[in-house]
Amino acid sequence: MRPLLLWPVVCCPVLMGLLLGCSRPTGSATAKKRALASEADIADESGLSDAADVGDLPKLGDYLPPLDRGRIEVAMPEGWYVPPANSKYVVRFQPGAAESYPAVVVTAEDYQGQAGSTVTKENVRKFAEEVARDLNKKPSAVRPVGVGRLVGVTYRKRGREPGRVSGTIELLYFDTVVDGRKYSIHLRSREGSLEQDQRYLYAVVGGIRFVGQEPATQAEAEERPDETQKPAAKTEEEGKDGEESKQE
Repeated sequence: MRPLLLWPVVCCPVLMGLLLGCSRPTGSATAKKRALASEADIADESGLSDAADVGDLPKLGDYLPPLDRGRIEVAMPEGWYVPPANSKYVVRFQPGAAESYPAVVVTAEDYQGQAGSTVTKENVRKFAEEVARDLNKKPSAVRPVGVGRLVGVTYRKRGREPGRVSGTIELLYFDTVVDGRKYSIHLRSREGSLEQDQRYLYAVVGGIRFVGQEPATQAEAEERPDETQKPAAKTEEEGKDGEESKQE
């Protein structure tokens, strides 16, 4: 019977070592950066997610001159390329002149929804509901998140690669509203590459700056008069260069 009595004594140190080894973070995990800033890093009744680890974010290059009639400044991943201007979007970034994917595209339009003139953690759930309804998506498919100083929503689509009958691309969107302008920043990635490419989207979104201002709080937005403007023509998100997106 003595061997049986010694069993717990021998095994406990081994088991403790295994448990401690499992709980110790790996070097690769600790080296990863969070895509979302601590300012939006909450998970409370607002429904705002603290987001996921997307790996090391790429370094951004210099900022372009102010875009969207001087409203925003955007920087692309270092070493990337800016294709010629196109009326379908504010700006597009891609790895090179002959490398179309992955790509990060920024579009903008006037917004007159019910969420308010600026999306914040207080009204992001209402904005998410609007986006889901407009896209005919399930509410769970549109996720409230915070990226850098911005609060908005993310969702996915699939589309066709131009020039290829069977080519499929995946799209990851981040939508927000600042001072009555809806900004949609999305990643276009070849099928199967979205997970590894999404860090480019979060890097660009996290680096966006608004000229002469910071995104307003909900209280500040409510104090402003309701300025009703004629909605601008909606930006075509796909079209000839962008592949008509299909709902998931």
